[in-house]
Amino acid sequence: MERIEALHRQLEKLMYGHNYDVSFHFHLFTNCQNTTDFDKEIKANCSEFYDESNCVIIRDVNDFWDQINFALTFRGDEGAGLSLTQSEENELDIVQQEYRNFINGFISPETKILDCPTGQGIFWGYNLFLKNLDQSLHISAFADD
Repeated sequence: MERIEALHRQLEKLMYGHNYDVSFHFHLFTNCQNTTDFDKEIKANCSEFYDESNCVIIRDVNDFWDQINFALTFRGDEGAGLSLTQSEENELDIVQQEYRNFINGFISPETKILDCPTGQGIFWGYNLFLKNLDQSLHISAFADD
């Protein structure tokens, strides 16, 4: 858990630019021994996913990765965005790959991927839930100016 928190801090630092600021959030569901515990935790931490009828089910994992990769590769323009040196870009690539690897650990053929748009973020945003029987993960991020 400490590692993903550190990754988020690194991403936010490395992806800070001119009129451009990103924010990453997550919640790991590991202490849910039964449906009641899971329901309590989801209501407390990401209630928008409690009623799945309010969400879009992503059936193709490539669509899920398209959302994540769009956010991670967005660089903006002259008015707002990132202006990175090659060294900074290389460092960011390493941290972003570690972030992807962490998320990928929660994806299996049985994973239900839910998308619930948050309306946050001027440039981009995602609010996604990887629902599994053993460990589930909520991730969200957005970019503003």
